[in-house]
Amino acid sequence: MTIYFNLLDRPDAGPDRPAQTAAQLAPVTMEVPPAPETPPSPWLALADTSSINMLDFDTVNGREAYAALMAETPLYRITAELLVDQILFDSMKDAARMKGVRAAFAPEDAPEPIIETIAKKYEFAGTLRFPVIATRTDVQLLELYLKLYGPACPQHGSIETHLMALMGGNTQRLLEKCDGMSWRARGWVRLDKIVYDAERLDHDPDVTFESYVTRGRAAAEALAVSEPEPLLAAWIQAERVQRELCRDIDAVLRLGDIRRLPRWVRADVFRILEREAMKQVFAEGITKQYAEWPALRRCTHLSEPISANAKGEVAPLIQQLLNQTLSADARYAGSAEAFAVQAERRMREAKRLIGKNG
Repeated sequence: MTIYFNLLDRPDAGPDRPAQTAAQLAPVTMEVPPAPETPPSPWLALADTSSINMLDFDTVNGREAYAALMAETPLYRITAELLVDQILFDSMKDAARMKGVRAAFAPEDAPEPIIETIAKKYEFAGTLRFPVIATRTDVQLLELYLKLYGPACPQHGSIETHLMALMGGNTQRLLEKCDGMSWRARGWVRLDKIVYDAERLDHDPDVTFESYVTRGRAAAEALAVSEPEPLLAAWIQAERVQRELCRDIDAVLRLGDIRRLPRWVRADVFRILEREAMKQVFAEGITKQYAEWPALRRCTHLSEPISANAKGEVAPLIQQLLNQTLSADARYAGSAEAFAVQAERRMREAKRLIGKNG
């Protein structure tokens, strides 16, 4: 079984946010993700998952294991009861939700609320409006909650959201027992169990690290672009790839408890160099026509890096990223995120230029 995950929705996106831990749960899928329209793929894939201990809610053993955890952890039991209670209550005035509730309880009838409890608007927080929920065993309660996914609770827009809600914001007890949980080929797994040996989904294992720069220049020259605007668009497209790769690298390397360099980070760094080689080719063509595009020469964020690329220079932040990731004794200091931020500024500036030359 291969596990696929991405870092797009990471909680630590941005240098002003505190570092997270690599032991946090990450959303995963076991279904092959679609290929993106343009590279890079945002997905990472871990093929060898034999060492990962996951609770699979598609199996009786997986559901029973989580039910045992509910019995040991009152918060998990209470959370499940309150979630089901709220779903049932919300369905009372919504026909579509009620249809989902009835399907979940079939062949039994859906329960009725205790009217007196509703009239009093609860004597204390946490009172169940449908007390029959509390009579269910832990396994029965979990199975009922899973059946309620879909029309009965549209606020849970994904399986990952539905599963995460079960823990009431407390993942620690789950992680003391296992590495994550899944249902219907989706779920959550500890990031530090999958991030080190994964490969990017569109990684080409036949390309040697030494050939990335040569391949980049060859690919850029093969495009045979000569007009200023298409050259700038190609330069920006190459930088967009660099930005996406840098953001993923930063998302992981800024975590305080990363033990070693993940395999995919090294490959990503060389893909960044490949795109830098492409940018050098495009920049050479752009600078030859600077006289025809004075507005570009006056650009605050674009003109200097394009001129440097045209001279065969590598962006300083990319040089720093190389040193911070490929040197054995170096420590990551945020160069990838800094490059991504600057790339955003250049992309905005280029957007204002393209289509307005001449």
